[in-house]
Amino acid sequence: MDHRAATLGLMVCCAAPGLAHFDDCDGDGATDRDQIARTPWMDGNGDAVLDRCEAVGGTYCTSSGGEASPLPSMLVIGSDAVEDGDLTLIARFLPLNSVGDFVASRTPGNTLPVPGSIDRLCVSGSIGRAVGGVLDFSTLGTPVAQVDLTAIPQPTGPVAVQAGETLHFQAWHRTTLAGQPTSDLTDAVRVTFE
Repeated sequence: MDHRAATLGLMVCCAAPGLAHFDDCDGDGATDRDQIARTPWMDGNGDAVLDRCEAVGGTYCTSSGGEASPLPSMLVIGSDAVEDGDLTLIARFLPLNSVGDFVASRTPGNTLPVPGSIDRLCVSGSIGRAVGGVLDFSTLGTPVAQVDLTAIPQPTGPVAVQAGETLHFQAWHRTTLAGQPTSDLTDAVRVTFE
């Protein structure tokens, strides 16, 4: 049984030999396959499992979203075990044809206003930029970045994540407000690693 299913207490069935598939991982009565077909952004990493069923960490700082509706949000999926090396950042509901990046810090923050931005910065201290590289949101508005847990960007150079450590992630992106260029931030997620 898949470790995520065991953690969530869910049944796993096999759509094909060797391929685990959650029939209804979130228990909402709709099959995951149907939900993903209707709303592809619900499976940002394309593994045929709803992202919310793979989520690790928790949101600790929310976005006001400026003029955006729905609000820009962030999700972290994969595993919080450092040894697994499986962590993916997903930002959702961002403007099309924009650019941005994910930021990471060991220190949470709550800075508002942020010069040149319409939202709050939820990380502070030493902030690493371009976790997973600079992102282009050209077609979907849902950038996805695989995180290298052995090389988290920091101002003094990349650092490896250690068990017991907590990292805070947020997505920054270009946008407009009342027709004027500015930037915005998603909510933020904290992950404590095992």
